Amino acid sequence: MMHRWSSGDTVVVRYLARSDGTVATALPAVVIQDQADLLALYVPPGTVMMDNYIVAAEDRVAAVGQAPPSAERRHVERRWTVPTIRLYLADEAFSVWAFFDDEGRFASWYG
Repeated sequence: MMHRWSSGDTVVVRYLARSDGTVATALPAVVIQDQADLLALYVPPGTVMMDNYIVAAEDRVAAVGQAPPSAERRHVERRWTVPTIRLYLADEAFSVWAFFDDEGRFASWYG
């Protein structure tokens, strides 16, 4: 991982579908730190994101037609609801998310 961004920059985290390489989710975040071994991002509550996984199961066939499930996406605008710090470690295939309550206290994590 190389240094690309400065603290305070806004970036967009994109999740790509393995089946066809299209963007499945796009989530803006604020850079806390971008170093060789760690990228730390903050996602404040209220952040507007685009997501497609919330298409109801009974609507999925109609949403994609006859194409493979991820080839034609119906994106939906959502709002992030929890103050979150996301940590991306260099050369790792996972990230760690830390969730906080409205008063800024640590609440839980996901990895």
